Order: sequence, then structure tokens, then C-alpha cells
Amino acid sequence: MARNRSNRSAGQSVPVASQKRPTLVHQSESFEGPVPHPSILEKYDAIVPGAANRILEMAEKESRHRQIIEFQANEANIKAQEQQILIAGKQQKYAFYSDAIGKTLGFLTTFLALGGSIYLAIDGNTAAAIALAGLPLAAIVEAFRQHASKK
Repeated sequence: MARNRSNRSAGQSVPVASQKRPTLVHQSESFEGPVPHPSILEKYDAIVPGAANRILEMAEKESRHRQIIEFQANEANIKAQEQQILIAGKQQKYAFYSDAIGKTLGFLTTFLALGGSIYLAIDGNTAAAIALAGLPLAAIVEAFRQHASKK
């Protein structure tokens, strides 16, 4: 590289000729989509006439196929959710029936035990009457205790 030299006295700045530095230029191009960049399509078409059209048709078919699959998946998801709602409704109904049957049978058992204890007491079997009356009464007390502890 050459330098400019001049006759200047000490202390003065010396202008340096503009130096040429290598410049690196980086150019990039990106393209996204279901089909190649148009310039690439053009090259395909130059090599095989009609190739660009075939590639576009293939992309269109793939897009339609994907849309159909997504639609079918959404429909299946909706049907599955509807089935889950029906099952949940049946579970609630059966839980209600189960509770109602349990309460009815508990009432009948308690009523029969108390009736039997009254009969035993009238018949003179006081100890048996107390034992027979104590079991359903203890069950009733326990049911109330459990109900109160849930709140």
C-alpha cells in the first residue's frame, strides 16, 4: 500500500491516502411456503417443462388433504367430548340413585331394628332391646358426624 509523503514540519498531521479495505457483503434470502421459491420453480420448469405446474398442483393437493385431516380430527374431538358429557351425566344420575337407595335401605334397617327393639322391650328382653336399638342409633350418629366433618 502506498503512502502519501509530503514535506511537513514536525507536529503537523500527515494526511494518509484513503486505504481500500476489502468489503464483505453477505446477502441472504429466505422463503417459506409449501412450494419452492419462484426462481427455483422457474429452473425446474426449464429442466422439465410443466414441472412447476405439477409442483403447484401437488402442493394444492397436500393442502386440501391436510385440511380434510384437520377437519376429521376436530369432528372426532367434538364427538369424544359429547360422549364424555353423556357419561358424566349418567354417572351423576347413577350416583344420585345409589345415594337414594342407600338412604332408603338405611332408613328401613333402622326402622326395623327400632321396631324389633320395642317388641323385645315389651316382651321383657330389655338387654336385647337396648343392644338392638344401639346399633342403628350408633350408625345414625356416625353418619351425622361424617356429614358434619365434610363441611
